This record gives sequence, structure tokens and C-alpha cells, in this order.
Amino acid sequence: MIRVGDVARIIERAAPLVLALPDDNPGLQAGRADAPVGRILVALDPTPAAVRQAVSAKADLLVTHHPLLMDPVRRIDTGTATGAALAAALAAGVSVYAAHTNLDAAPEGLAVAVARRLGLEDVRFLHPVNGPAWVKIVVFVPVEDAERLHAAMAAAGAGALGRYDSCAFLARGEGVFRPLAGARPAIGTPGKLERVPEMRLEMIAGEAELPAVLAAVRRAHPYEEPAIDCFSQRPAPLGGFGCIGTIASASLAVFARRAARTLGAEARVSGARVPRVRTVAVCPGSGGRLVPLAAGAGADAFVTGEVRYHNMREAEHHGIAIVELGHDRTEMPAVDLLARLIREGLAAAGTAVPVAIYKEPRAARTAAGR
Repeated sequence: MIRVGDVARIIERAAPLVLALPDDNPGLQAGRADAPVGRILVALDPTPAAVRQAVSAKADLLVTHHPLLMDPVRRIDTGTATGAALAAALAAGVSVYAAHTNLDAAPEGLAVAVARRLGLEDVRFLHPVNGPAWVKIVVFVPVEDAERLHAAMAAAGAGALGRYDSCAFLARGEGVFRPLAGARPAIGTPGKLERVPEMRLEMIAGEAELPAVLAAVRRAHPYEEPAIDCFSQRPAPLGGFGCIGTIASASLAVFARRAARTLGAEARVSGARVPRVRTVAVCPGSGGRLVPLAAGAGADAFVTGEVRYHNMREAEHHGIAIVELGHDRTEMPAVDLLARLIREGLAAAGTAVPVAIYKEPRAARTAAGR
């Protein structure tokens, strides 16, 4: 049986929570991680309409891009959209889960998906984000105890690497030691030099898991004083915010119309009126903070959902055009992306659970814009 926590782990393998911005709140929003899941609905926003759609579809889990809860909850006012959605979800037994800025910044996440939809080539992250710091743990253990120690370390969180767990390297060798007076050796006699067939066991762990892994080593290791080495590993880029790439040269007007048509949006162009567009930066949603990075990376145009007035002025100063396509239009590809990730993860686990999508109609807009 698939549970909410299983679906969460599928999503978080592709979009690790460590990538989320500090003020974000991805993850389980309502419900229980151990609740069974028979049907899943994926939407952009956890609105009352999306919850009603989940109930109508008999979905046990609503997965969204935007979190239902962002700020600490002081009261639940069911007269608000958030309160109404939360109350309806809890009443119907629908769990709600969100993958937000961690999905934006994932290696194959929303920013990359939008960049590819726009036809960008040679795509790279505009603001790379390193993964967590890792530690390589090396332990020397008698051959006959190596398998048990490996299992204990893996259970404590060591050896997780991408879509794999229990990853380790083992090499056979010989351990040499002499127990001194007062020692209580598992092998050997005090005062006598001992030579023992041993395995060198290497596993990696995140810094957060290191204390638990070391405790597991000391519990499972037969030696009174096990030899343990820890080597810090340089964090590697894990993902990033915004992307930049190139397209076939086009006028700004042609590029803006094409981008709007691709994402089903209306384009608003501001910033500098550049004659041609060749290098394009992309940030779904609210990307104004990345304008200086886009300009510094040599972008001719910056495609995003929305920016503030001072972002437009900053872009104008740096000689870069801004193409706003609307927050929802630039992030709607997250619905298809999340549905695909869940389906592929369930298939890999040998499980078939229906996954439906809901693309809520756009809010009304005036003729002047949004």
C-alpha cells in the first residue's frame, strides 16, 4: 500500500528539501504521512476549488506547487481561502503536500523545465546551489562483522546516494594492534600483538546524519575502541535558482510573442529595449531578485512571472529586457512536472496509483494587464 510519506519521498528524491529557500514551507501541509493513498490529484495552488476537485476525484492526496501554509498559524479563519481549503481538506480526509522552491531549484526542476519549453539550449543554472556537506566515514572491522556493521550504518542514514541507498566500499586487509593492561579486547590478549583479517568499510553521510551514524558504529562494532576516520567532502552543486541559455537570434518583439504563446500567457515587456535577443535568463514565478545575476551573466532578456518597479529600473540600467508572463503561467508547468515525477516514481516501485492533474482557470485580468 502506498502512503503519503511514500509519495513525499518520491518527490523529495527529485527535489530535495535542502534546496528550498529558508522562508519557504514545502512538505506535508495537512494530513498524515502514514495515511494510505489510492488516488492523487496535482494542482498549482491549494485553493478551495482544488480541494473540491480532489474530493470529487476521490483523491486521498492533493499535491501542489504552492504551499497551503507559509506563515505560522495563529488562527484558522474559514472565511479566508487558506482557512476554507484547510478545513475542507481535513474534513474530507485529503492530505495536502507542497513542493515549492525546492522544485524550482531541483536539477531537473521547474526552472529547467520552463527553459526547455522556451527552446533554450546550453541551459545552466543562473544561481547554482550546493548540496549539503558530506562526510566519508571509514571504519575497520573484522571480516565476519562487516555485513552487520554495514547494515547498522545504512539504517542510521549512511550510504544514501541519489536514488540508491546502502552504498559502500569494502576492501580486505589486516589489522594490527596490541591490547594494553586494563583493556577488554573482543579479539586478542592484553600484552600480545594481534593480527586480524579486517575489512575497510567506507560509507558517506550528510553532516546532519553523522552523529547517528557514529553512534550506530559504536553500538554495532565488536571492538572496544573501533578505528573510525571521518573525511569532509566538498559540497557539489545540487541545483539552482533560475536558468540561462541561448536561442536563435530574434527581435525582442518576436521573442516575447513566442514566449507568451508557448506558456499561454500575455507578455509585458519592460526594462531595456534591446534590438535582438540571443541569450535568455529564466526564473518562473517572482524573479526580480535575479535581475542583476541575469545581467551579469550576459542575458539579453529575462523571462519571469512578475517583477517589481525597481526591478524594471534595474534591468533598464543594465541593458537587459524583462518579459513578464504572469506568475501562474510561468509556474503552471510544475503541475505536469510533479505528475510525471510521481508517476515515474510509483512505476519504479511497481505500484499503479491514478495521478490526475487540475489546472484551475486563471483569475480574471483587466485589459491593461494583471
